[in-house]
Amino acid sequence: MKKSVEKLKLFLDINFHSAFHLGKIFSFTNFNGEENYSGDGINYCKRLVDATGKGQIYLSEDAYNE
Repeated sequence: MKKSVEKLKLFLDINFHSAFHLGKIFSFTNFNGEENYSGDGINYCKRLVDATGKGQIYLSEDAYNE
């Protein structure tokens, strides 16, 4: 168990942060022919990511309740 905790601490010591949200997104092909995504779900999740600190993972209320 101690070894697992040490590995987790090492993993979280890098500049890693993430967020999860459930919301509507739209897929489209851009002018370069590449698939791209847009929508309020992505915008909201980006705001959550910006609010997280090093080693944190945030869930929106919608993601948590799902």
